Amino acid sequence: AVAAQTWGERLIKWHSIYKPALLAAAVLLAWFGQEQFLARHLSAGLWFWLGGAVFAGMAFWQQPDKLPSRLENNRMLEAGLLALILLIGLAARLWRLSEVPNGYFFDEAVNALIGQRIIQDSNYLPIFGPPDAPLPTLYHYFNAVALKLGGISAYATKFVPALLGTATVAMFYFLVRRMVSWPVALAAALLLALMRWHINFSRINFVGIATPMFGAGAAYFLLRGMETRNRWHMALSGLAVSLGLYTYYASNLVPLVLGPYMVLQLAWDRNFLKEQWRGLLVFLAVSLVVFAPLGHFAITQSDRFFARNSQVLIFNHVPPEQALSALGSNIKTTLLMFNYWGDSNGRHNIPEVPMLDPLTGLLLGLGIIWALTHLNRRYAVLGLFWFLMALVPGFLTIEAPQGYRCIGAIIPIALLSAFGLERLWQGATELARGTRISRWLWVGLAVLMLFIGSRNLTDYFGRQAGNASCWSQFSASEAAMGNLCRELGPEYHTYISSISYGFPTINFLGYPHIESEVFQIGATIPANYSGPKNVVYCLLPIHDSALELLQYYYPGGIKEIHSSPFDFTLFTAYQVGNKEVLAGQGLAGHYESAAHKKTERLYGQRIFRFTGQDLGLDYPLGARWTGSIYIPGYDEWSFQLSGADREVIRIDGRSADSQSLALAQGRHSLEIKTRIRESGPPITLMWKRGQSGPWNAIPAAALSPRREIHGLAADYYRSVDWSGKPVTRRIDPLISLLGQDFPMSSPFSVRWTGEIELPVKGVYSFGTVSNESSWVYIDNKLLVENEVADSYAESSLHRLSAGRHRIRIDYFKKYLAHPRIILFWTPPGGPKQKVPYTALFPE
Repeated sequence: AVAAQTWGERLIKWHSIYKPALLAAAVLLAWFGQEQFLARHLSAGLWFWLGGAVFAGMAFWQQPDKLPSRLENNRMLEAGLLALILLIGLAARLWRLSEVPNGYFFDEAVNALIGQRIIQDSNYLPIFGPPDAPLPTLYHYFNAVALKLGGISAYATKFVPALLGTATVAMFYFLVRRMVSWPVALAAALLLALMRWHINFSRINFVGIATPMFGAGAAYFLLRGMETRNRWHMALSGLAVSLGLYTYYASNLVPLVLGPYMVLQLAWDRNFLKEQWRGLLVFLAVSLVVFAPLGHFAITQSDRFFARNSQVLIFNHVPPEQALSALGSNIKTTLLMFNYWGDSNGRHNIPEVPMLDPLTGLLLGLGIIWALTHLNRRYAVLGLFWFLMALVPGFLTIEAPQGYRCIGAIIPIALLSAFGLERLWQGATELARGTRISRWLWVGLAVLMLFIGSRNLTDYFGRQAGNASCWSQFSASEAAMGNLCRELGPEYHTYISSISYGFPTINFLGYPHIESEVFQIGATIPANYSGPKNVVYCLLPIHDSALELLQYYYPGGIKEIHSSPFDFTLFTAYQVGNKEVLAGQGLAGHYESAAHKKTERLYGQRIFRFTGQDLGLDYPLGARWTGSIYIPGYDEWSFQLSGADREVIRIDGRSADSQSLALAQGRHSLEIKTRIRESGPPITLMWKRGQSGPWNAIPAAALSPRREIHGLAADYYRSVDWSGKPVTRRIDPLISLLGQDFPMSSPFSVRWTGEIELPVKGVYSFGTVSNESSWVYIDNKLLVENEVADSYAESSLHRLSAGRHRIRIDYFKKYLAHPRIILFWTPPGGPKQKVPYTALFPE
């Protein structure tokens, strides 16, 4: 016994002497591990960390949970320092808030629109969101308050996450204050206040930012309630748990953390249930009462409640035989995202950069090591178990590693980092005890935290804000369109590229001046709008070829390219005044009297109903109208001039005055001839669709004085091999189509035919980009065979003569993604470009 005691005393003495060296070795090896991770050397980094863990485990032996401080009871100083930290955290979340992050993402706008509807519709009090936001709606009421107080703007809604993020820092401080030394608790609060991961989501109008706040509040009030046996604290804990369930799905894991933690108290304290049962009943009662409405919704409408889970669950995206492999891969990538390889989504993170800076990652690692070697400590178990449970959404869903779905891990990560910092603080305190250095430890701790914070702020406002992938991830094009709509005001009718039309970002940012419709190349150029407003086209880059068409119909329009700070265009706006819009409608009229006096006048700008007034010619008159007409659907069409004695109507040169014509959807040339008597009835241009449809006056918006017709005739099939009868036929002015530019969704196939006019003879290259297979034939010869999705393929033809050549393009779309195809050419001596509108002629 004496020998054992002597050995134990020697071990303790040896440990006290060499503890600083052990701790220094642990930190050094861990830092080398971090450096290897940053260099993408995973194995080397893990070996260094393993060595660091061995030394850290020895260094942490016999360390207390926390050290007392002589300033422990100085409430004024504590309150002042905490207030300063909160001000720093709030400043980090509000500085340049209107600029960083750029734009306003789809989900942000959906959340804002729900809040806007709440304040505008007194009968709309949802407990659960619509299909595009399938989450409980507590957060949307926060948005509603912000929009009510600050006005309908993106800036107002971004105050919500900023304030919730700052409140999270305060709540976290009160939680961690119970677990570590007072200086370390303040340092940990500053660490969270300046953590890039948390700052990022504190500046985005995402529901998930509420999860860390309610999680920290639930844990704090529970621990506080169990220590003081104060039932109000237990009630607040139950309230925080249930309110969290009304926000983001990651909050559902908080009860699964606190519940087992309370059960474990029975193993640590036999009197726990006897002493705490009243408080536990209060906790459960408040939790259940508050959760009851949402619980009822979850039971009665489970399909809506669990819809999002089924969409992102990894097992629904891989074959059953790959499920375990996919789960293992998710667990690995999620565990490594903090120090090695982070989220690739630019909305969540600098793509692929670790979620934590190297020093915070080091503190987290040391905290995890301490927790694993001290599982007899309650707070160690809580922090470690909470950390693992909060990562479950990342384990089980697609797109791992995923920083947003794991947002609930921010608080346990900050806790574990505080545990790691506490170990270093205690080591530094023991080493400096009895020296002048001890009084400067506070300063050293503050400098360390400010250094970590400055690194995070530099990374966020520099690297992340200046990263093209991050910048463009916030619906940049749609945000710019919405801002333009608001700037232009209520005097504009807007046409928006199909892929962006109806985007919540445009609808919210453009409020209240949004009057828009989807841009369709054939149907909306020229504009099918006849009201008193001006017109603006907002076109994505895929539609930039349409600018040539717009300039043909509206030469006086104003083109404005909206560019990003990087090397790509967001969209192009083309503004047309109302007078020019109306001048582009109707038909060009040519009139001649019996005395051969002639005049010309545009007619039919509202509706084609000719009365012959104010022409200044003697009757009878010969009238001839020319231009083009837009046919809204593939069918048999009949035409007549109501009130005319006799008429000649030609569509694309074919007679249409005595028979119906099968016409493709799209624009066709039109010529009308008739004789007009002075006392005759008004002459109205009429059309009828099909054999039994009613006769209707042709609206002015369907007519244009421009006669030139370009494009290719397109036959669309429901099959993917061009078999059967075409579902529809139309004239596509451009072969630069995306998404809703197509008249049907997949599966389908389409064949374009017509002629292409080559300006000069020589060598021409043709190519396509399509997200499934496409083929190009020139003069019936297969030239391009592109069977690789989203890739560019081209081929060249030698000695092509100038003039027109037959062209055929085949394309099919089997699967669900947006269809897309772009036709390019490289003329002799010229650059590769999209084939222009003027070069194509329909069959």
